[in-house]
Amino acid sequence: MFYRLVGDIHGHFRRYLEIIQDAERSIQVGDFGVGFLGHEDFDAGVAEWQKANPNHRFARGNHDNPEVCKNMPGWIPDGTVLDNVMVIGGAHSVEWDRVRRTPYVDWWPEEELSWEAFDHIRAVYMAVKPDVLITHDFPEECARSMFGFYTDRNQSRQRAMLQELFDIRRPDLIVGGHWHEPRDMEVRGVRCICLNINQHIDIDL
Repeated sequence: MFYRLVGDIHGHFRRYLEIIQDAERSIQVGDFGVGFLGHEDFDAGVAEWQKANPNHRFARGNHDNPEVCKNMPGWIPDGTVLDNVMVIGGAHSVEWDRVRRTPYVDWWPEEELSWEAFDHIRAVYMAVKPDVLITHDFPEECARSMFGFYTDRNQSRQRAMLQELFDIRRPDLIVGGHWHEPRDMEVRGVRCICLNINQHIDIDL
């Protein structure tokens, strides 16, 4: 089944509609831009559109309010399995970005998966053995390989969790965003694609 996979859009909804206009179904990989305090009208408009367009969905990024996501018709809950695809949202905001933000206004302490949530996702992953992961961020090993500027300061709980899945069983493909750097490379036999802002690819999943 063909999907259009869309990188971070950061609230640029009109541009997002242009990107998916000729796609039957799509998954946006996180940082859709929902839940910012003072932007409730945006959230309501997006929710109304998603109700009418159920084939166009999104994962949760670190720049999405986790609580608001739960009420969005298009949100794909973390750990959801769609045929042979598992979708996992969340990521750790880099320090220079986080210090400029205000908790529960435009940054959320729950931006990464909790270990409790991950325990369930790990169990599902081991049972289903999906061939494809759609994630907002990437496993530690993949991030280090793809981004030459990666340092130990970039380590995070979310990447450690994704790395654990990677070590349990390597999928055929991982597609994510978060880094705002386009990449398409192989890491230990796994094709890893990082979509840039407003970038998209069409893939048969």
